[in-house]
Amino acid sequence: MRNRYKANSIGELQLIQGELNALNANLRQDLAYAELRNTYGQIISTVGLGLLPKALPSDKLGDISQALRQSESAWQQSKLSALQAF
Repeated sequence: MRNRYKANSIGELQLIQGELNALNANLRQDLAYAELRNTYGQIISTVGLGLLPKALPSDKLGDISQALRQSESAWQQSKLSALQAF
C-alpha cells in the first residue's frame, strides 16, 4: 500500500484505510488465537488437571512459561502422571 501511495496511484485516505484493514485483520487473528488458548485451558481444567507444578523455581515469567511449556508437552505426549490433579 505504501508503495502505491508513494507512486501516487492511491490517495492518503486509501492508504490509511488499507493499513487500518490490515491492522484489524491482525487483531482478529490475535483474538482468535487467544480464544483458542483460553478454550484449551478450560478443557484441561475441566478434566481436573493443572499445568503448573506445585513448586516453581521462581516467580519470574520465564520460569513460569518454561514450566507451562513442559507440562503442556507432557499433556500432548499423554504423560498425564506429570500433571498435577486438582
